[in-house]
Amino acid sequence: MRFEFVWIVCFIIAIVKECCGYNILIVHPLYAGSHILTLQELGGELLKRNHNVKTLIFKDSNLPRMKNIDHTNFTLEVLSVDNRDGNIPFVSKKKEGEFRLPMELIWQQGSSVLWTYKKVTEAAYRLLEAQSKELLNPELIRVLSEEKYDVMILDLMFNEGSLALAHILGIPTIAFWSTFACGQQEYTTLPAPTSYVPTFMAGVSDKMTFSDRLVNTLGEAF
Repeated sequence: MRFEFVWIVCFIIAIVKECCGYNILIVHPLYAGSHILTLQELGGELLKRNHNVKTLIFKDSNLPRMKNIDHTNFTLEVLSVDNRDGNIPFVSKKKEGEFRLPMELIWQQGSSVLWTYKKVTEAAYRLLEAQSKELLNPELIRVLSEEKYDVMILDLMFNEGSLALAHILGIPTIAFWSTFACGQQEYTTLPAPTSYVPTFMAGVSDKMTFSDRLVNTLGEAF
């Protein structure tokens, strides 16, 4: 009798949870652009299934209005970085800085592996530091903790700070990675073997000869 009672309680809890939906947190990095537009489609499907979705993005005035903004179960929170001193590369020099790629330079130099590597490595640390400072803000952590999320979906591209946020909040995490085949995701739970996963700008496909794999592995190492 006791065993049956436990199963009945578990069943009722599961039904109530399904009816009420889960609280889902989607977190984007400072430079997310098209990723925001991609994950809003996922957010829309979750909202259709009666889940509650909150999306954290960094300010970007070039983004179109989000489709889900008027949904009663959707919340959008916009963060920003203070770059009035101009120390954060690729970010507009103002209090609420916005990520901006130097498109003219990219068109001129973007095909150069050395130029791209230099620019990425120069900017990556300071960009990551700036956005992590905002994501790990004690007040933001307090608010998110009180809202009690069931799962976090994060855009993993140069967004290690969100992994730290998930750890602090103690919630399960699903990582989304759509741009480069190899990179930070390899330090989580998403491997990218160089035997068949092309590295950034390696110029090979997933069908590689021994020479291709050698070049691909060297590209991954450096």
